Amino acid sequence: LGLLKMDFLGLRNLTVIDKTIKMVEQKHGTAIDIQNISLEDKAVFTMFAEARTTGIFQFESDGMREHLKRLKPTCLADLIAMNALYRPGPMANIPEFIARKNGDSPIDYIHPSLKSILRETYGIIVYQEQVMQISQIIGGFTLAQGDMLRRAMGKKKAEIMAAFKVDFVDGAIKNNIDKKLAVEIFDLLEKFVKYGFNKSHSTAYALVAYQTAWLKTHYASEFLAANLSSEMDNTDRVVPLIASARNMNIEIVPPDVNTSYADFRPLDNHHIAYGLAALKNIGAKAASAITEYRLENGQYDTLFALCCIDSHKINRKTLESLIQAGACDSLPGNRSQHFNNIDGALRWGQKHSEENASSQESLFNGDNQTYALPPVLEEIEEWTSEECLRREKESIGFYLSGNPLEKYMDDLREFTNIDLAKIPETKPEEIKIGGIIRNINNRYDKKNRPWAIIELNGGVGRADVFVFNETFEKHKELLEDDACVFIKGSPSNREENSRSLKMIAGSIYPLSKVREKLSQCVNIMLNSQQVESGLLKNIKKITSDNKGHCRLMIHLKAENGNLTRIRASQICINPTHELMQQLRDIFGHKHVWISL
Repeated sequence: LGLLKMDFLGLRNLTVIDKTIKMVEQKHGTAIDIQNISLEDKAVFTMFAEARTTGIFQFESDGMREHLKRLKPTCLADLIAMNALYRPGPMANIPEFIARKNGDSPIDYIHPSLKSILRETYGIIVYQEQVMQISQIIGGFTLAQGDMLRRAMGKKKAEIMAAFKVDFVDGAIKNNIDKKLAVEIFDLLEKFVKYGFNKSHSTAYALVAYQTAWLKTHYASEFLAANLSSEMDNTDRVVPLIASARNMNIEIVPPDVNTSYADFRPLDNHHIAYGLAALKNIGAKAASAITEYRLENGQYDTLFALCCIDSHKINRKTLESLIQAGACDSLPGNRSQHFNNIDGALRWGQKHSEENASSQESLFNGDNQTYALPPVLEEIEEWTSEECLRREKESIGFYLSGNPLEKYMDDLREFTNIDLAKIPETKPEEIKIGGIIRNINNRYDKKNRPWAIIELNGGVGRADVFVFNETFEKHKELLEDDACVFIKGSPSNREENSRSLKMIAGSIYPLSKVREKLSQCVNIMLNSQQVESGLLKNIKKITSDNKGHCRLMIHLKAENGNLTRIRASQICINPTHELMQQLRDIFGHKHVWISL
């Protein structure tokens, strides 16, 4: 019954399961009967307990992951219950459910006769079916009456409920159950059914989730390839799936006309070929045509060879996208040369096709046909690495082969206080983050003043930043797509149950200038024994070689634990990464820091 109610997302996951199984059979020659796999696989439950659930149906959200880490599920029944509980209303019962499961809270069955019904959910009412069973055992209802009670409760019909309550309490008294307790149980059922979930539906969902987790555990590259193929039109889903692959030591091989297929394909246990159809302006037909032509005629040896394919499938936009995504990097020439020669390549391809058709016509005449050789690529200045990445993102939708943030990683580690990949439940009063602006949503307030919501991407994870008018006017020149910026601000009260951090911007800086503009003071923590040693001489030598604008503050910790701050008034230093590393090598990482 639950499977019959499966929604679109559930059906999509069933498709992923089916595609994964076919890939496994093709790659390993192993036939998988997914309906008969063990439902007690410890490795699978370890994956759930560690919340490595990207791509796992119904168990991907940040909130669900936090609960999984605490619950540490050990059986399918735990997954079924969590699936039913993780919804508005019953969510309030999750902490108690976890506490009872882990033995941190006593299990109360309300009445001894309900133990058989509530044992699997540790005494907590989780399913609508349990409501029906309780109405039978406590109130003496028939199965049909129990179902009528469930429906009446769900529709909140007061008159009908009043009649049911009388019957329930009377039935309980006949079963030698105290009237007061019977009323309490009925009120509890009434409160529950407003948001209760049926077990058959939750079981179907949990079973699909377990099957996807089993495939991810034992055939990770095939599972992730199937999942990526099913989500290739949705960048917001592709990015976390690729991050999940990398966390499992599986490399996503960049798109290449000589190795890629239309969809994502597992090359081996540790490599997945990027699907050409996932690139912008390249549909499934063009991607399939590129693959089929290669399989029939061998690998492409020049950019011009690509243009031998049907011109209705390969056009200028197709070539632009392939080149910018790096899918032609295995061919002679660089990206700027390829891009500059697109028109010539298309003309040559059209001429080649005409000559090929003419050759076929003259076969019966015995004429010898010769084909024009591909022209030589024109010389042109290569794109910079920044330009390559910008264009790559334009064609792929995100940075795949590299990331403009990579050169700022030291600054991000030094100055940010929230990891966008692992957003904490409790936010600091002042949030400091850095990343790339991916999207700018320009708006106007009630006074017709401009402001914006920007999406800041941190590589893995993102923030939605509200830049209200005053801040917007001060920093609007920095608000551009692909700009790398550092933002200080406060948590937003618009927090939602989503994967992104919500914050209000207070000030915005170019990420390239953050160390120079924000660093006020380099701090070093010393104890009294270190002062007596020759370490102060080391500080003086290191700082004299790195003069700059930043103050130096010594925090001297006495034996009794008291701290004395000593400002080195004659010393101003440049807080470069190299200087900070030198100091940390001597005093330890946590004893050297920069104040903003």
